Amino acid sequence: MTDQPGFQILRTAHYRKSSRSSGAQECVAIGHAAGWTGVQDTKEHPDSGRRTTLAVPTQHFAAFLTALAGGQLIR
Repeated sequence: MTDQPGFQILRTAHYRKSSRSSGAQECVAIGHAAGWTGVQDTKEHPDSGRRTTLAVPTQHFAAFLTALAGGQLIR
């Protein structure tokens, strides 16, 4: 993580693996804190505090999920 806005806030987030993941460590983890959503790849490190995090404002992440669920991002 860096000193950019959102990254410091997401240090306090609890990350959970995707419900679609298998028992392996190869999946996506999502965390939320104070208006930010963090996306991590669990293969990188077992400790969420040491993984690279994509930090996105929560409202933008919600819009992304809505578009994805509506088939707007699939060709």
